Amino acid sequence: MTITMTIIKNNRRRRRDAAKKIALAELAGMVPAFLVLNGIVLVTSGIAGIAGVAGVDWRIFTGLAVGNVAGALNFYVMALVAGRAVQSRIARRARVNTAVGYGARYIALFVIFGILITLRLINPVTAVLPLLYPSLHYKLTAVFNKSV
Repeated sequence: MTITMTIIKNNRRRRRDAAKKIALAELAGMVPAFLVLNGIVLVTSGIAGIAGVAGVDWRIFTGLAVGNVAGALNFYVMALVAGRAVQSRIARRARVNTAVGYGARYIALFVIFGILITLRLINPVTAVLPLLYPSLHYKLTAVFNKSV
């Protein structure tokens, strides 16, 4: 391997590591919001169960656990794909990589959730709600941090 190729490889590794650090820092910043939203989902599920609208069982908790892990991993993988797209010097390659990453993420989520729902191991509603937490976090942050 030539010196130039080694330098290019090291620069790519540094940028990839920086993208990972940024993604992890963003996730760490979202943890309080995740906890609050999980509490809201649990209280709402409990009230619905007490009111007789829906049954309260262990699948609510497993759904939340799986949904939170899937949501965090989805966000992390999305950040890595975005980091790779930014690193790409060719626009077409960046678009293709982003599209492939997007498709792979959602196919994986669909297959995993489909299997777990079919086996009746998770509650579908409480499993899908945590996937919305990052977008809710950013929207609520924008609303409350607006300085006009």
